[in-house]
Amino acid sequence: MKKINFLFLLIILPSCISNIDSFTNCSFPKHSPFPGGIINLEIFNLTFPKPNKDQLLCQESLNSWRIIQPIPLSYNKNNLKLYIDEENFKEFKIINKVYRVSKIQINQQKFIHPSKKDNERATIELALMNKAFTSYSNKRFFSDLSMQWPVEGIISSEFGVRRFINGNQRNPHLGTDIFADIGTKIVAPLEGKVILVGNFFYRGNVIFIDHGNGLISSYSHLSEILVKKGDFITKNELIGKVGKSGRVTGPHLHWQVTLKGIHIDPEIFLRKKNL
Repeated sequence: MKKINFLFLLIILPSCISNIDSFTNCSFPKHSPFPGGIINLEIFNLTFPKPNKDQLLCQESLNSWRIIQPIPLSYNKNNLKLYIDEENFKEFKIINKVYRVSKIQINQQKFIHPSKKDNERATIELALMNKAFTSYSNKRFFSDLSMQWPVEGIISSEFGVRRFINGNQRNPHLGTDIFADIGTKIVAPLEGKVILVGNFFYRGNVIFIDHGNGLISSYSHLSEILVKKGDFITKNELIGKVGKSGRVTGPHLHWQVTLKGIHIDPEIFLRKKNL
């Protein structure tokens, strides 16, 4: 009987490993324990870990794993418990990161006082975006999580900025704005599948890409969309061009990243600073 069980394990083990697309390098992005960042924990285990639904699991070797857990921008506690399974956890100290205040002026009347029709349109579009940001696919399109800049430009508004529009406080900035001339090429920072494209009231021309395992990115205010829903995109592939569609003060790319439905700072996925 012991021999039979051993043979069964030999047969089933490769199958289990292939189901999680081993091996994936998730040592980057680095451990960033602040609101809008991530917990990146390496564990060593001969058995398959059982992280919760809010975590990304990567196998880096036969017995080396990483659990990546996003930290919401709204998280306001000093510590965070990351559960490795139902019983075991590790506690991390959260860094208090202060985000700056930004005050902008919008002069386009249709965005200051939107019509009933525009409000209804924006509500429908918000639901579509929320569905895209929280979508999940078992397929993992990436071999590592290192991203490249989606466009050549200058950061005009970073993630987490506390925003005031026409003197009224709004939700924090949940993406990175990169200033560039209209028509500047936008490329995919990571491979994935296009899950949503369209022209939205506030966002203008938008693209959403599913990178697999709960990692989603979006690109807003484009002048041109050069992909369609269902397209499979490779890293560095041209997907659109910078514009100023939607509610903007000038041409730029608004780039957002969510992991397991949590908005996190896109810059933590970049190995190099923008030039």
